[in-house]
Amino acid sequence: MSRSLRVAFFVGAFPMTSETFVVNAAKKVLDAGHDLDIYAVDPQFRQTSEVQDTVARYDMVERTRSPHVPNGAGKLAGLAKAFGKTYAREGSKAFRLLTTPCPDGLRTKARTIFDASALREGASYDVIHVHFGQLSHRVLQLRRAGLLKGKVLVHFRGGDISSYVMAQGEDVYDATFRDADHFCANSEFFRQKAIKLGAPADRSDVLPSGLDTSKFTFAARTMPTEGPVRLISVGRLVEKKGFVDVIDALPKISTDKPLRYTIIGDGPLRDELEARARAVGFGDRVEFLGAQSLDRIAQELQNAHIFLGPSVTASDGNQDGPINTLKEAMASGLPVVGTRHGGIPELLEHGRSGFIVPERNPTALAAAVTELLASPERWPAMGKAGAEKVKNDYDLESTGEKMLSIYRSMLAEGARV
Repeated sequence: MSRSLRVAFFVGAFPMTSETFVVNAAKKVLDAGHDLDIYAVDPQFRQTSEVQDTVARYDMVERTRSPHVPNGAGKLAGLAKAFGKTYAREGSKAFRLLTTPCPDGLRTKARTIFDASALREGASYDVIHVHFGQLSHRVLQLRRAGLLKGKVLVHFRGGDISSYVMAQGEDVYDATFRDADHFCANSEFFRQKAIKLGAPADRSDVLPSGLDTSKFTFAARTMPTEGPVRLISVGRLVEKKGFVDVIDALPKISTDKPLRYTIIGDGPLRDELEARARAVGFGDRVEFLGAQSLDRIAQELQNAHIFLGPSVTASDGNQDGPINTLKEAMASGLPVVGTRHGGIPELLEHGRSGFIVPERNPTALAAAVTELLASPERWPAMGKAGAEKVKNDYDLESTGEKMLSIYRSMLAEGARV
């Protein structure tokens, strides 16, 4: 790829502490010398105002454009204002937002009116990387209307190919699979789900979320001679992360060592999880640190001995891929326990870098932790195997090169629209 490319990312909100994979992908595009615009089209769902070091260093916020989407009664007036903004920029072309047929319904058509107002003048790109499948409806409609130009890559990451499909129906991506240029998923598990729903297999790849392994210092773990064994989990406090199963497992762990369990992350289940910890008699040994910076997470991983990633299929169908927090723990040298869930078995090798247990099974989770505590001599080898797996398959440099390779293959293909 000899020339500089114009690349656009479409995301919901930006920056998001829970979505460092978008920041990492943006860093790779910019490091490769390409131009990048970031369209954060659902800014109202932003969960954090924290600006990570990489975001600031690469001026990513300055590259980000978002529509103004008012709530409640002001939405109709906001829609008119957004259309007026596009009309001022595009002239009569703006009316294509109203006249172009939309296979995904009136709601998508309305949202594209807001989205169009955030576009740069002459929004023409080589590659438009849609980082979440559910945004593809709006991006493709903007392209149908002629207000956005470029090859469209749709990237499935978890909820967009699990709970979203469960809620909207298995035909929800029919138009996307027909009209987009290329598809990828963060695991083979989700790639196969997309293909089953209709994604063309010959234009579908696995593109894992890359991890900047330089942010995490490897250290072999040993049993502490003093103080507690520190168990740790990182993730949003939502059902699919399965943290309630760890709390329920704590009394079942058989050891003469004192235990302390740290959870980093925040979310709607915090009060419920804190109450559960008190109910099982571990209220003073379960620590909730809330959302933290990447540097703080890396430090807490260094202080821990065992990482727990007990993801489950949520009641709404939401599933995880090979979760980044598990990669971070493995890169740090921690032995890990995860679940037979989504894309996790593609990352975690049972018996080699840790243990895999069934979902929603605190007894099995406790047994795995008990086994680790009984055999600390295995921890260094497990940590080394995990770090090597992450370095070989998920390092930001290699996944970034694969992303750019997909871009190149897309540009070599003929136009679809």
